[in-house]
Amino acid sequence: MKIEDMKRITTKRGDTGVTANFSNESLPKDALLFDVLGDLDELSSALGVAWHRSPCETVKTIQTVLQAIGSLVATNPETDRERYKSLRPIEEDYVRMLEDEGNVRLAKHPFPAKFYLPGSDASEAGAAYDFARAVARRAERTLVRFIREGGRNDMYPALKYLNRLSDYLFVMARTL
Repeated sequence: MKIEDMKRITTKRGDTGVTANFSNESLPKDALLFDVLGDLDELSSALGVAWHRSPCETVKTIQTVLQAIGSLVATNPETDRERYKSLRPIEEDYVRMLEDEGNVRLAKHPFPAKFYLPGSDASEAGAAYDFARAVARRAERTLVRFIREGGRNDMYPALKYLNRLSDYLFVMARTL
């Protein structure tokens, strides 16, 4: 299917400052849920830029997991239980993958334990991964607020993933 007309992309639902989550509940565009989704989108975009500077298949896997996190955030498990149960959960294996990949990189390219200025010691690609790491930290903080204010304790595995992701991106930036 080719998209040849903006009418196929534009819903115009948001023109009044209101949009819907995946459960089709209307919410104001400045709701915390959309802050989380926006931060996840920005993180995935920053990773896309970093990937173009230094391709790494792990980045594509990370972007896929971020999409899964976004689907979980955007679906209300209280009102849309069946849809929520059909979504991919954030598994401990995803966290382990980041830890394992980071350990492999560190075994090949150890670096001194010291304070690093973002982007200053790294390559251009490293600087791009540093930027993605900073966005990951913001997404993590926003998700913490979403969990706390929305009572979304189901999102703790995603929070753990984002925390470990920022560590992995720090290693990426130092080892390129």
